[in-house]
Amino acid sequence: MDKIHALPFLNVIEWLLIYIPILYHTVYGVWIVATGQPNIAQYPYGKNWFYFFQRVSAIIIVAFMIFHILGMKGVFGTNLEFVPEKYALESVRWHFQRHWSVLYLIYPIGVLASCYHLANGIWTAAITWGLTVSEHAQRRWGYVCFGLFLLTLACGILALVGVMRINEVTSPAWLRG
Repeated sequence: MDKIHALPFLNVIEWLLIYIPILYHTVYGVWIVATGQPNIAQYPYGKNWFYFFQRVSAIIIVAFMIFHILGMKGVFGTNLEFVPEKYALESVRWHFQRHWSVLYLIYPIGVLASCYHLANGIWTAAITWGLTVSEHAQRRWGYVCFGLFLLTLACGILALVGVMRINEVTSPAWLRG
């Protein structure tokens, strides 16, 4: 993380490759959530539930991203502030340790929602784009996407565990207190 924050033109890279695509996807997603009409009460099929949970996960992700960005910027107080200069990983660990809900509730729910949203979105995109037309192809692709969900979920949870295992001895004194 320290090397990422040392990149030249990091703000330009972040805006072009992260913020603008996420903002576009979020605005488009808000329109879909606002105009979509889930029909799980009339037709409680599995695919309708996938549609419903795709929208629920989108709402969770937006709230999670707002918390993550504002928390790392110190909006919720210095207890959650992110300090990228020289101590990026340590300050992330410090951020997670400020309150039990950050590590054990907010971030795991955000990771779970993000992994589901990604895997189900890729599954749905393949159908929408005509890549998986038959029921058999959709089922096979569903297995691949479920594997993607499990892989990204494992990576996300392991990342949370990894941050908490950073050696406190190498952290500056202000992060240990």
